[in-house]
Amino acid sequence: MSFNALHKFFANSSIFNTLRKNVKVVKWADSRPAMFPCLEKFIGPNLHGIELTPIVEFDRTQQRHLLDILGTQCPGLLSFSISDRRLDGGDAVFNFVLNKRSLREMTFYSMEASGLTMLEADQFLSLAQRPNLTVLEMPYVGFSSWIEILPTLQRTPSSWFRSLRVLSLNFFDLNESTCEFFRIVPLEHLTSIAIYANFQPEREVIKDHLEILTGYPSLNSIRLILQDDHSDGEGWTYEDVVTDLNVREEHVIDHNALAPLSRLPLPNLLQLTINAPFLSTNAALLEGLTSALSNIVTLDIAETRYIGKLASAPLTALDALARNCPNLVSARLSVDAETNIFHIRSFQVTRSSSSLRYLTLVDSTIGLRTADWIGAYIVALFPALCGLSVEFTDYTPPVWREVTAKGGRRSMITGGMQDHKLYMNGFSNVVAHRDIESE
Repeated sequence: MSFNALHKFFANSSIFNTLRKNVKVVKWADSRPAMFPCLEKFIGPNLHGIELTPIVEFDRTQQRHLLDILGTQCPGLLSFSISDRRLDGGDAVFNFVLNKRSLREMTFYSMEASGLTMLEADQFLSLAQRPNLTVLEMPYVGFSSWIEILPTLQRTPSSWFRSLRVLSLNFFDLNESTCEFFRIVPLEHLTSIAIYANFQPEREVIKDHLEILTGYPSLNSIRLILQDDHSDGEGWTYEDVVTDLNVREEHVIDHNALAPLSRLPLPNLLQLTINAPFLSTNAALLEGLTSALSNIVTLDIAETRYIGKLASAPLTALDALARNCPNLVSARLSVDAETNIFHIRSFQVTRSSSSLRYLTLVDSTIGLRTADWIGAYIVALFPALCGLSVEFTDYTPPVWREVTAKGGRRSMITGGMQDHKLYMNGFSNVVAHRDIESE
């Protein structure tokens, strides 16, 4: 709706007042300063939730005024969500959520920018004591080490996050103190957790965290996203991995680090994401994971950068997904498409009832002569497939090719390889062309 049309609508007070009484949740994505009065008109005593994505163009005065009226005019506000990289006065946002006792859901996306005062230890503990807090998603906490809050947590462990169901935090660096946080706080109602870290720790640290998380009885979603930022800002290279005593082999996430995910059946786990720069997979790992995660719906086990030397599961390991995960809908995996490629031609694919619809192969170098075999093999494994992607994490810029598949369904395959691009042809096979732009 245009700016003028909105003003005409608001001018008809009888219609708008009727609408305003029934509006419970506002999702606002237009941050032009001239639109602020329109947003303001929706703020009232019946409002239960507001999502702002973004409000970056509102000036500082408008942003603070918005927080003031949300605090004074919305006594029953339950949910507050904001996404903004360049938010002015981020400290005012945290002061608002700390003082708004009615809030049960707090979500902050991409608020790592300048102008934001990060949540300090005492503020974090204040939120942790909220008996009705069910959702807490924030990118960063400001205190340098989790060790400083552990003694407080240990004194009354049952007092923290008593109703929390969704937790998303960036811990900067996963270590023994962050692991101790999860040991102390019961989080017995937690259904979804997302852990972000700027550095990839040793595999034993990952294993310890997963040991605890898999013990949460209600958990149905685990997301572990590790970056490879280095103190010098340049990131790690493969040479660092094999030569630096601090980051070499013990930092590679492998079947040992992920063992807690396959040791016992985890029928409640529906979503699993493990993304890391140094990740090594094999057929035994996928077999164990899929056997334990029999009800998994979304599975994402992939490198965040292409190292090229770390082992990946062969393409034939995808058979485990088809056999063990009948409810799987979306999968993203680091897979070596060329190892044992000749076995694919003679590999007997049993009739599958897999419901997999979307598959992404990460850093899979598919040769020109083997593309047909790979496509035929994948389609035979997953008869419900309607989207297949090949993703190269370190090729820039990727070249996308969108084509029509059977039944009018769409598929996209990305390839940044210099000599050829790949795309799906009717889902009967994969055809490689050296120059699709000239078609």
